[in-house]
Amino acid sequence: MGFDTKRLVSREVRWSRVGLGVLVIELLLWTGFSLVARAETVSEQGATGWMDQQDSAGAGSQAQESSSVQEQPVQQVAKPEQPSAAPPTTNTHGAATPQPPSSPAQEAKPTPAPPQIPAGELHEVRAELFKIEVTLSGKFHPEQAAEIILQPKNWTTFRVKKAVEHGSTVKKGDVLIEFERERYEEALVDQRRRVESATIALKRAEEELRFAQSVNPLDLQLARRNKQMIDEDWDYYQKVDRPFAEKFAKFIAEIAKWYLEYEQEELRQLEKMYQADELTDETEEIILRRQRNSVRMAEMDLELAEKRFGETMKFTIPRRTESQELSHKRAEHTLRYLEATLPLTVRDAELSFEQAKVTLEREQKRLKELETDGELLEIRSPMEGIVYYGRIQRGSWSAPSTASERLVPGSSADTNKVLMTIVQPRPLSVWVDVPENRLARLRVGLSGTAQLPVLPGTYLPAKVAELSPVPVREGTFAARIEVQIPEEARGVVPGGSCEVRFVPYLKQRTLVVPSSAVGTDELDPAKKFVYRLDAAGRVVRQPVTVGEQSGNLVEILDGLVAGDRILRNYSAGERYLDK
Repeated sequence: MGFDTKRLVSREVRWSRVGLGVLVIELLLWTGFSLVARAETVSEQGATGWMDQQDSAGAGSQAQESSSVQEQPVQQVAKPEQPSAAPPTTNTHGAATPQPPSSPAQEAKPTPAPPQIPAGELHEVRAELFKIEVTLSGKFHPEQAAEIILQPKNWTTFRVKKAVEHGSTVKKGDVLIEFERERYEEALVDQRRRVESATIALKRAEEELRFAQSVNPLDLQLARRNKQMIDEDWDYYQKVDRPFAEKFAKFIAEIAKWYLEYEQEELRQLEKMYQADELTDETEEIILRRQRNSVRMAEMDLELAEKRFGETMKFTIPRRTESQELSHKRAEHTLRYLEATLPLTVRDAELSFEQAKVTLEREQKRLKELETDGELLEIRSPMEGIVYYGRIQRGSWSAPSTASERLVPGSSADTNKVLMTIVQPRPLSVWVDVPENRLARLRVGLSGTAQLPVLPGTYLPAKVAELSPVPVREGTFAARIEVQIPEEARGVVPGGSCEVRFVPYLKQRTLVVPSSAVGTDELDPAKKFVYRLDAAGRVVRQPVTVGEQSGNLVEILDGLVAGDRILRNYSAGERYLDK
């Protein structure tokens, strides 16, 4: 054979040997797997029998016993050895297990024993009657009541003269409270005088307004005319009168001088004429003496004229000029003042008239209010009923003792406050306070029962008639309950106590569990869970759908069935899960 032929034969022989070796290895592995399966079956049977005998033994001894049962069959598999086989591995029980190359066999774990849970920590789920009760306390409130309130318009002093007693029965029109009248009568007289005085003031203001409206324009017209005349006088004085006065004064002085000259000339002529005759009789002496006197008089007239001329030029004309100038300026300012103030005077008169009219209206209104308040000095009952001091609100009386102190004779009654309430004993309803967390349980028309302390052992039909839409105080609403009260029932009066009971939710048979058994998911509060025991007795976390809750019981809508056993305390579940 050639070299290539020898190489081909040698290669075929080697492949034949390899194939035979692989076949042997597969046979050994199959035999080992069968033995391991038998050993595990024997181990499980031995462990189960051992747990039945040793129910109270610990988990550690169980593991040791299980391992010892499996040791013998596994050791038989470990005897044959082949150099080409895969090395054996050790399982969790300590036995050598061959490792196949393609799909290794999974090791079988022993089933752990269920936890030992005391019977007191377990609850068996069962269907039973489930209901939600709402019990509320309230007071009887009269359906028909009339509050007596002092609401005066003007008068504020109400001193009690007499008043009916608390709890008295009255008829419509009976006197409830009578007040003193002396101070009121005095105030009424004073107010009537104020009205009369305001009426007079209004008439005076009306006349003053009329006078201002009619006279002030005339005054303004006169002022303007006076200003015009003064302006004309001033102009005439400067242009005509003053120059003429100066000229006339000077002319008067010249006349006196001329007169003196005339008299002196006539005297000289007489003396000259008489001297020529060289004889002077008695008549001539008389004539000369008269002429000499006339000269002297003319001299005096001249002196007087010169003196008056000086006074005229120095004092009379300057003073008159100054007076004329001042009068001119004053007329100018007076006109300006009147033009500015006369319209204001008219407006002031209008405001005074309007104010007087308002004052009269106010005083008349006070008088009318005071006369109306006089009717409050004797308060009569608007209806038949029983007198209660104070105010009733949803069956509760507000400070009746304080109200009774205010109605003692001689004391002053409060205004704009309820002094007493007239109530009719029938019909009555009950007002109860409803906590905010119970409001959703009630609805208008819901029926229930009522129990009264004055009727022990008696349950009366009740029904929700009204719910307040807003809180009456923080966290509390109000509800009006209609109660069917027998006619013969005694002691049932406004303000009396009552307890009402309603069942807004009722199921004859439904699954319920203790509320302590239900837990909430930390991330989603809407998800609820319980810890349930499965068929093998193991604790598992079971999601549930809950319904209503009443006290310490919770309704289960889904997730549990009757007969299921659950932990009573949800917080203990993790402890048993760990085991």
